[in-house]
Amino acid sequence: MRFRHFLPILVLSALFASGCRDKGGSETEVLEIFHTSDVHGNILTEDLVNGGDAAGGLSRVSSIVASYRKSGSEVLLLDGGDLLQGEPSVYYYNYVDTLSKHFAAQVLTFMQYDAMTVGNHDFETGHSVYDRFSRETSFPLLAANAVSDTVSHTPYFKPYAFIRKGGRKIAVLGLTTPSLVHNLPPYLISGIYFEDQIATAKRLLPEILEQEPDLFIALIHSGSGNPDEKSDSLAANVGYDLARAVPEIDLILSGHDHRVNVDSVTHEDGTKTYLLNPGGGGLFLSHATVTFATKDGHTAVSLKPELLNLGEYTADPSFVQNFTPQLNAVKRYVSEPVGELTAPLDSRGALFGPNTFIDLIQQSQLSVFPEADVSMTAPLSDEVSVPAGKVLRKDLFKLYRYENMLYLMRLKGSEIKNYLEESYGRYFHTMSSASDPMLIIDERKRGGVYLPLAEPIFNFDTAAGLDYVVDLSRPRGERVHISTVIKADTVRTFSPDSDYLVVLNSYRGSGGGGLLTSETGAGIPPDSLPGRLVRAEYKDMRRFVGDFLSAHNPYEPRIISSWRLIPDVWTRPAVLRDSKALYDLQDTNGKKK
Repeated sequence: MRFRHFLPILVLSALFASGCRDKGGSETEVLEIFHTSDVHGNILTEDLVNGGDAAGGLSRVSSIVASYRKSGSEVLLLDGGDLLQGEPSVYYYNYVDTLSKHFAAQVLTFMQYDAMTVGNHDFETGHSVYDRFSRETSFPLLAANAVSDTVSHTPYFKPYAFIRKGGRKIAVLGLTTPSLVHNLPPYLISGIYFEDQIATAKRLLPEILEQEPDLFIALIHSGSGNPDEKSDSLAANVGYDLARAVPEIDLILSGHDHRVNVDSVTHEDGTKTYLLNPGGGGLFLSHATVTFATKDGHTAVSLKPELLNLGEYTADPSFVQNFTPQLNAVKRYVSEPVGELTAPLDSRGALFGPNTFIDLIQQSQLSVFPEADVSMTAPLSDEVSVPAGKVLRKDLFKLYRYENMLYLMRLKGSEIKNYLEESYGRYFHTMSSASDPMLIIDERKRGGVYLPLAEPIFNFDTAAGLDYVVDLSRPRGERVHISTVIKADTVRTFSPDSDYLVVLNSYRGSGGGGLLTSETGAGIPPDSLPGRLVRAEYKDMRRFVGDFLSAHNPYEPRIISSWRLIPDVWTRPAVLRDSKALYDLQDTNGKKK
């Protein structure tokens, strides 16, 4: 029989050897588990977009893991997904150098990873990338609920793996967020269907337990969720609910939501399931010391979970030396010029009115689909600026953070109006005077990854091609008043009953963020979205922005959008007040307070 409990730190320190036996016949073995997730390409020691040293990253993880291995410890090294999208180091090997072995596969093989669960942003790179990555890795890719057949539940990747460490058998079950089907173009995940994570875990539980593992780990690309509430079917973040539903799991290694977490769920029999989440960007590393204490045929399994701040560690010199050629190849790529700016661009202020940073994206989108009447986009980063002068490829990663593609869709005027109502409604209060709060600020989020808004700023879409006002004296859902449609030199009256061609990114066009699909937004059923698609371009938006800058070189930033917040007498002082609250409150680490 197996018992699970928390072992005090002082006792653990005495058992830190990889295995020992005392004269009374008891035996102890120690396993060190390390877990990365949502690294988003943060691999190298240099920040190739902003310059200087990179914070965190796999080069520092390699240093920690190597030191444990050198001491003789048994090490289990796992990744929870979202590795293949984000930084130039992975972008270059995703789409530019497609002949070399993928850089991420080289790195994880060098570090001797044991398994990886595939995340939604890994799927976002497309079959050509993640299938190639899968072929080139020396360890299993897991995703039990990503199946190629919903009848037989045949997994596209492996559902789980049994990994031997010392004399112990470790079961690692991989699960990934099924909600990605609402965010990604279908062709990126063609032939793959996503099932509920908890239902999948319950279905596979008997065959996993039949193998009598000494430790059962769920390696999930899914957030912790709510510790007090049951998650919905096909929910994105199910960590706590999975712990309650499948108490046989000893340790849940989670990710996806970019929120650090160290916690546990205590079951009726007194055993615990531990939860660890290292957050996003490769800044923290999950670590659990597991002790197997066997006496008289009974084994007690004890865990000590923690998060390691990678900023407190240095890079592994052997890692740096081994991957210097790849670093230099990516540096050459990101240093290539794509155009020139006659004035700087700054994403700050995009919440408060038309902005040249945003309107560069709008113009880039309209250049791809010139037949479009309206362009929709959001600021994908909170605080980004690009100075006047040469624009290099690395600057495109500031201008457009994600590898979204581009859709041209047909929407009714009423749907466009409701889409914008939902967008502005999520971020702005109803005001009755100039002293009232304007932005919906969530103080609990100060110091986090994003600005302390009600939700991340990447769901704040504004429109180009329309002349409209947003009346904050009106209740949510009754604020947006669109007067005209402006296309080139033609101005025509906007009609809620007319059809319009709208260009927007593939994330939004697939239902991401819910602006198109929520009942308080455009209200389009998710399964109806493909029928609204007129055309699609499957190059990523970053390349379209680069193409636009090259074609308009030098580029003079200008405003093409036409919208404003009213009543002016209230919103003008509120803009000054809220702008200071958002952007001027910085701690010494540059995080939002």
